Amino acid sequence: DISQLQQCIQSAYQALNPGGIFVFNAVDKDTICNNSTVRHSKIVNDNNFVFESAWHYPGYGDNQSLNLSITKINADTTQQWRDQHPMVATSFAQLQQLLLPWFEVNMLEHDYGKILPWDCKSGNALFVCVKR
Repeated sequence: DISQLQQCIQSAYQALNPGGIFVFNAVDKDTICNNSTVRHSKIVNDNNFVFESAWHYPGYGDNQSLNLSITKINADTTQQWRDQHPMVATSFAQLQQLLLPWFEVNMLEHDYGKILPWDCKSGNALFVCVKR
């Protein structure tokens, strides 16, 4: 819940030296599409691995989940692993308010190929927080 998230933020703050950086990825609960899945696959030694992830938010409250699955397919068998990670659901505005007493907050696009400022529209961003 939000109180545990506040404790996590305070712990990160206490662990850092002044000017230290706390970086994480977040999604805005108000933009989560429960029907959207990200899928990647990789072939290794005649095995096809399929990795899937999807966010789920029921539309109310402060709980969301990250649903993950890995499927291994080869000529003989198919194996599948599934897991669900509970997460705290916040909007980006709420998250910024939780961070601002402790950190200078910078938001970047969730793009691993380049560093870009957040476009103020996408619901997935990287938070770069510098300890005050």
